[in-house]
Amino acid sequence: MDARPSTLCRWVSGPIILIWDRSSVHRSRVAKEFLAQYPHIQTEWLPPYALELNPEEHCGGNIKRRMRNGVYHSKAKTRKQDPEFARLRKRPDLVPGFFQHTASNLTTYGEDQ
Repeated sequence: MDARPSTLCRWVSGPIILIWDRSSVHRSRVAKEFLAQYPHIQTEWLPPYALELNPEEHCGGNIKRRMRNGVYHSKAKTRKQDPEFARLRKRPDLVPGFFQHTASNLTTYGEDQ
């Protein structure tokens, strides 16, 4: 499924909560204008510099650790030459672990406040 909010709105009819990092893309004028069109989308922001709270960082880190010795000259060649992207598609059971790890960090973060 496409991860863009516009696609998400077609799949989910009720309220949506987007948990975003503070990437400039997420804070852009285009993103703000888009969100203004969909009042049922609520955004929550991860704390700045809190990579351990972002499941995508764990997913990307997993791939990077396994690819560390590869040299690729384009995204297309990376996807063709390295099986790590395909490995995650074939092993969806790994993905919840990224969220579980994030949840344990989130609990710890909340306790420190």
